Amino acid sequence: RLSNIDWANWYRHCRLEKFEPDLPGSVFRFSSSKIIFPTSAIFSIAGESQCNELAESSMIGNESIVGAWNILEDAPYRISFFVQTGGFGIVIPTAFLRLEFIRSSTFRRLVLDNTVSLVHYANQTCVCYRHHSPQQQIAKTLLLTAHRIGGRRVSMTHQRIATILGLRREAVSLAIIDLARSHLVRQERGCTVITDFSGLKQKSCECYDRLVE
Repeated sequence: RLSNIDWANWYRHCRLEKFEPDLPGSVFRFSSSKIIFPTSAIFSIAGESQCNELAESSMIGNESIVGAWNILEDAPYRISFFVQTGGFGIVIPTAFLRLEFIRSSTFRRLVLDNTVSLVHYANQTCVCYRHHSPQQQIAKTLLLTAHRIGGRRVSMTHQRIATILGLRREAVSLAIIDLARSHLVRQERGCTVITDFSGLKQKSCECYDRLVE
């Protein structure tokens, strides 16, 4: 937690920005010149193949930082991230935060804790992709998104979920239809509404509990 003096210094560099979901297939947001502290927006950190195929390694909401890897130095490799769910975030210049990282032990601790969390998330995601079914992965993604927004209305199309998980859109549609038939979710235009959290959790894998600990 920043002190009042530190926050007064930070405040001059903060800018509240609205983030809209990126269209599937669009160029993903990537900039080493700014760091984003999400407030209501949710971002996906994604690995990208040479054929532009994607798979999410981490989901970031207001519990974490987008672009923290640029605080130490400009990343020599491309780390793609895109807006999964629209909302707001506080944008701060990387140059200022690099100086704060050197000056403030509190901020250093925050960045290191964030890094550990991202490694944990990415490690669990690898397990999930390798060992859990598409329906389990989809249920987990819906639950994790709902957990971050604090509601039950998940504004993601089937195509967006497919992009995040590296699945075919048809596989996502079939899985969500099955969840709807079990009265766990309800489909609306451009979003999925969770109607039974405990039932959907049973359809998910253990990754959900491990990622919200």
